Amino acid sequence: MLEQARLNYQATVLTALEEVENALVAISNNNERRQKLAQAADSARETLKIAEDRYSSGLTDFLTVLDSQRSLLKIEDDLANGTGELTGAQIRLFKALGGGWSPTSPTTDSENAS
Repeated sequence: MLEQARLNYQATVLTALEEVENALVAISNNNERRQKLAQAADSARETLKIAEDRYSSGLTDFLTVLDSQRSLLKIEDDLANGTGELTGAQIRLFKALGGGWSPTSPTTDSENAS
């Protein structure tokens, strides 16, 4: 009986460690992806500004401006999705570390202590 409890405890700890490791890897990967997307968004904004300047000068057609806007919006959409994925990974880490998921609220606990 005691051996079975020890084995269950060991399996639970190993599962928890695996969840923490997976969440840390996801955070690292998503953070790196977000940084690259942020750099791409900066480049796309500069490209759009150049396209708008060239259009204002009569050097290019408006289709170039529209293509630049579309590219920027796509990258910004990917960046927003990346931010959501990073947040999800941070939540998974918080949960894996046992953070704050109790069925009672803090105010109920403090009221019961009085």
